[in-house]
Amino acid sequence: MGTMRRLVIALLVITAACGSNGNPASSRDAGTSTGAGTASGGLGGGGIGGGGSVGSGGGGDASVRDAVSPQHDAPMSGTSGGAGGTTGGSGGVDGAAGIGDDGPAPGKDGVVDLSQGADRPPSPADQAPPQADAAILHDVAPPANDARARADLALDWAPLDEGTALDQAPGHEQDDALGLPGTFAATGTMAITRGYHSATLLPGGEVLIAGGVSSSIVAPYSSTAELYDPASGTFTMTGAMTTARWAHTASLLPNGKVLIAGGNNGNPSNNLSSAELYDPASGIFAATGAMIAARRFHTATSLPNGKVLVAGGNDGTGGAFSSAELYDPASGTFTTTGTMTAARSSHTATLLANGEVLIAGGYGSTFLSSAELYNPASGTFATTGMMTTAREQHTAALLADGKVLITGGLSDTTSDLSSAELYDPATATFATTGTMTEARDLPVAALLANGKVLIAGGSRGAVRLSSADLYNPANGTFSATGLMATARNLHTATPLPERRVLIVGGSIVANSYLSSAELYFY
Repeated sequence: MGTMRRLVIALLVITAACGSNGNPASSRDAGTSTGAGTASGGLGGGGIGGGGSVGSGGGGDASVRDAVSPQHDAPMSGTSGGAGGTTGGSGGVDGAAGIGDDGPAPGKDGVVDLSQGADRPPSPADQAPPQADAAILHDVAPPANDARARADLALDWAPLDEGTALDQAPGHEQDDALGLPGTFAATGTMAITRGYHSATLLPGGEVLIAGGVSSSIVAPYSSTAELYDPASGTFTMTGAMTTARWAHTASLLPNGKVLIAGGNNGNPSNNLSSAELYDPASGIFAATGAMIAARRFHTATSLPNGKVLVAGGNDGTGGAFSSAELYDPASGTFTTTGTMTAARSSHTATLLANGEVLIAGGYGSTFLSSAELYNPASGTFATTGMMTTAREQHTAALLADGKVLITGGLSDTTSDLSSAELYDPATATFATTGTMTEARDLPVAALLANGKVLIAGGSRGAVRLSSADLYNPANGTFSATGLMATARNLHTATPLPERRVLIVGGSIVANSYLSSAELYFY
C-alpha cells in the first residue's frame, strides 16, 4: 500500500473507534443503538456452558451462556413482565429475580423469559424497566478453547509489534472488500431467532448454529439448526436435532462431527441427559450415548486424546454438580471420571497447553473464586490457585503465552464486573491485569489471530451492551473498539479466517431474541 493509502485507513480506523461525538465509546453507549440495528451474550464466544468456547465452557465449541444466572435453576421472567430478572451469558444463564424450583415465570404475553436469572433474589437493576431507547432486538463462545480450533487459528497467528500498522504486517494487508479493522458490520440473518444456542466452526469453514431459545410462542425451545457460509455471508437450514434444547454444549470431534450434549427443553426440571452427533457430510443429527447426569450450564472440553470432558452444571433442582464424565467418540458412550473439588455451574473450562483443563469460578451454593485442574492422564481434579475475585458468567481465553485471561462476569446478585485476571500455569496463580472499559456480565470472548482478545456485548444490570473491548497481552490493557450493530447478550462469537469474528443471535430485551448476525473485522 502507498503511504497516502495507509494514512487514509489510519484516519478511518480512528474515526470508527470513536462515538458520534468523536470520543471513544463509553459505558454510556451500552444498550443503546448507535446507528442502524441493535447490539446483540457465549463462547458460545467465550463463555460458560457450551463446549469449546473461548471464554468458558467447553473446549472447542461455542459455549452457550444463559441469560439467566447459568448456575441457578430456572431462567426468570424478565423486566417486561413476571418476576424480574437480569440476563445471563454464554453457556450459562444469567439470573435475577429467583423463581427457583417452581420453574420459569411467565413474562410478557405469558411467554417464559429464559434470558433472566434463576434462583437468586431480584436486584434493583433486575427490576428496572427496559430502556425506551434501547436498540432493537442474545456461548462455552466460539471454539477457542478447542485444541483443533486453536491449531487452525495458529496457522494465521502473527502478533504485531507495538506501533506496527495493520497494513504493514506481513500477510495481513487489509482487503478493501472486507470491513475496516476495529469495526462491526451486519451479515446474513438466521431463519430463526435464538439465544442460549451453540456455534461451532466446522472443518469445511461453515459455522453450525444449533438449538436455543426462540421468540416464538408456539415453539420457544428450538431443535432447528442452520449453517453460516462465510463465503456468501448467508445462513441456510440444515437437519434438525433429535431433541429441542438450550443451554447445551457443542464440541467438535476429531472426525469432524459435532457432539451436542445436555441442556434443557422446558422448565428447570427438564434437564437433558441425551446427546447427539451432527455429521457435516450428511447434514443430519443422530442420537449417541446419553450422559450419566442430566445437566445444563455445564462445560464440555475437547481433549487432545479425542475424548470430551463434561463437567459440573446445574442439576435442575437448584443445585450444581461436582461430577464429571468423559465422552469417547470411538464407543459413543459417556463414562464417569474424577469428581471436582467443588460443585459448580456457569463456570469456565479452558484446555491448557500441557493438556490439563482449568476449571474456574462459577456458582455452587455461592459465587466461587476457587479453581481446579483436571488431569486427563489420571482422571482426577486437584485444586489450584484462587481467583482474585469470585465470579460466574465470565469468560476465559487461552493466550499465546499459555496464560488464561478471565474477564467480567457477576460477583453477587447485583455486581457486574469490569475486572480481569490472568492464570499462570507455571506458578498456578491468578493475578489481576487491566480493567475493561465497562462492567459486563455474560459477554463473549474471542481469541484473535494477532494474539489479542475481543470481549463483546453482554449486560450491565438489565441493559444489554453493544460495546466491545480489545485486550492486548503485550501491555495488559483493554481498549474500546467498534460498537456492535445491535446490543446483545446470550450470543455467540466464533473466530473465522481472514481476520473476522462471527457474532450470532442473542437477546436484547426480555422474551425477545435475535436472528441477526454481524462480523467483527480486525
